[in-house]
Amino acid sequence: TEHSKVRWSWSFLSDGSTVSIDADAILNLTHSDNDFVNGLVLDGVPQANGVYDSLNSGGLIIGSGKIVVFAGGLNRWTGAAADLSWATEGNWNIPLVPDSDQHTANFEFDAPAAETTITLDGSKTVGTLNFDDTSDPADGDLKFVAGGLDSLSTLTANTVTVADADRTVTIQTGNPIPMILTKNGPGALVIKDDTTTRGGDLLVN
Repeated sequence: TEHSKVRWSWSFLSDGSTVSIDADAILNLTHSDNDFVNGLVLDGVPQANGVYDSLNSGGLIIGSGKIVVFAGGLNRWTGAAADLSWATEGNWNIPLVPDSDQHTANFEFDAPAAETTITLDGSKTVGTLNFDDTSDPADGDLKFVAGGLDSLSTLTANTVTVADADRTVTIQTGNPIPMILTKNGPGALVIKDDTTTRGGDLLVN
């Protein structure tokens, strides 16, 4: 069977693009990078957020490169790495650390009953922080602290959602509040800023 082949030697796609590969086509990624896209369709089937390469694409992608589907800028914390650092790619479900006001960091995971502390290791900004796991009331509280590589790290978000009424999320870093912060959900959000005071609006829904 003759296949239509496209060969890419570098990662160049826009993050908002969609890649569609038909059943009789092959995409050869000869680079060794991650190419982030908004959508991937394999043989007519849209794929979920995740990493796709020669091992899990049914032979439609070959080579050493990877296509990373990052639809909606959504990245989910897994805490798979031992260091519990925001800056470690291995703690997220795709190999991209959320650090843009276009990104959503989703902390829907089975936290231990005791409080979990996550260090920033460098200042981070996201558009939305979601803590939306209401399936397990035994999940413990979460705390974000400056530390590790940068003791002056900050965590800034425009919207914070704490869906679990029994959960408390504490952001204990320098100056974490944007000019307008919207807090959603019945859970508790505690902001501790020992370094500066910044004026702005707080919207509680």
